[in-house]
Amino acid sequence: MSIRNRMCILIMAGGAACSALAHEQLFRAELGGANMSPPTPSTAHGHVTVIVDFDLVTLHVQASFDDLSSGATRARIHGLTPIAFEGVAASAVLDPSLPSFPLGVTAGIYDATIDLTTADAYSPAFIVASGGTVSDALNALIAGLQQGRTYFQIDSSLMPSGEVRGFLVQHGLPGDMNCDEVITVGDIAGFVLALTDPAAYAIQYPGCDEHNADINGDEFVTVGDIGGFVSLLTGR
Repeated sequence: MSIRNRMCILIMAGGAACSALAHEQLFRAELGGANMSPPTPSTAHGHVTVIVDFDLVTLHVQASFDDLSSGATRARIHGLTPIAFEGVAASAVLDPSLPSFPLGVTAGIYDATIDLTTADAYSPAFIVASGGTVSDALNALIAGLQQGRTYFQIDSSLMPSGEVRGFLVQHGLPGDMNCDEVITVGDIAGFVLALTDPAAYAIQYPGCDEHNADINGDEFVTVGDIGGFVSLLTGR
């Protein structure tokens, strides 16, 4: 079975249809020393967004961090922990570190896309633990993300075993206003309603998050999100 077909199965397992349209799932994590196990005294903080593209079979990672105690030495996605949002696990994605992650600095930003169809995307141990093939590792990684059993961690020279981390939590996809995990013209009515009448949106789309309309990421749904929503619809 091809990796593309395996990805479709994962989408359908989550309750969505697999079609020619783009399918993505979004995960976020807040980084902090208190999230480490055991906790560290670090005052550093950061934010991570991970988007899985089920059509391109890629992992888009965006991260920002600030105020590390010393220069960053590596950053990785770890998994799978035995239970959700607890425990520790070895590296799952890209060992020893994410490619081109800013190292040797106490603050930085990161934006990269990882091809999940190649063995280089995973740590060798994760491939073995998942069943021995790249497809096995892909399935395990997606399942772990969806189950809350993966976390993003930054190590530093003073805290080489990890200074800050955050478990990746699934969030609604920006622009997906009807919660079908695709962005189409079918989302326009929901976007307009979330913008003009959030209470009515909650009634008409129970279980969906009005903040999926927060396209520019400023934590508010305003007319400032219209341009970004149009870009998502048109792919521009």
